[in-house]
Amino acid sequence: MSDVAIKVFNLKGAQLRNFKQWIKDEKPEISESILLELEGLIKDNPEQVDYLAVLGDVIFSKIYSDYTKKAWTNDLLIPDLLKLKPLTTTELKPYADVLADIILNHPTQNPKETDYVFTLQEYEDDSFYDYPSFVTKIFAIDIEPLEVEFSEWWSAFSQEFKAVLSYFKERHSRKNLINDIIFKKVYFQNHSIIAYTLTVSGTRDEKFFWNIYMKDLVMSHPCEIVFDQPIYFSLDEILDKIREKGIESLTLEEKEFLEKQ
Repeated sequence: MSDVAIKVFNLKGAQLRNFKQWIKDEKPEISESILLELEGLIKDNPEQVDYLAVLGDVIFSKIYSDYTKKAWTNDLLIPDLLKLKPLTTTELKPYADVLADIILNHPTQNPKETDYVFTLQEYEDDSFYDYPSFVTKIFAIDIEPLEVEFSEWWSAFSQEFKAVLSYFKERHSRKNLINDIIFKKVYFQNHSIIAYTLTVSGTRDEKFFWNIYMKDLVMSHPCEIVFDQPIYFSLDEILDKIREKGIESLTLEEKEFLEKQ
């Protein structure tokens, strides 16, 4: 599962010169549109985005400085996720006993059993998806046969719980509806659950939801990239650069550093 991880950019205190130096040093395999988005947020960040999560060539999620705000997740990606043909519990029989535990007890980070499962996911050709660089890094599992109730996963006092219940109440009048709302599909990225669909047992009514713990998932990501550390220039390195490429090759920061020597 190499090179499929979400890249998380920490924009708190980010400095533009650090960002540009990072591009120069790392030569990241990131689309020009995302680099421009990052540069724009570092220059001017009216939304007060603290973290930007990227997967493939797609901006996946934003976490705001205002912790009362929910994480923004890119809804344009949902149709592609729904196109994925999920793996079945029959195909994953060796893992059937642990699937429910993974979903119930590891909402943001899951055991590495998911590494093997990922290799089983099949994809259509790139032309089938609007965002192939994103969706081909996801795998889905149909867990409806496990009958995992959503009420086992979320607090009855949470806004998310109320939103799910309200959605299905508008469509179904059966008694004890809360006990009939179950998980249908679960979507994984690497070892993390990023989304799921819910259904009412015995119906075809299916509703997509991003992981309610998306904020925790993004902020705890191990591949965080920061741009707030000061860059230290070497006089010898700058003089070597002038000799090799001329003084016009210096950045504004390098010129300022040279003037202070």
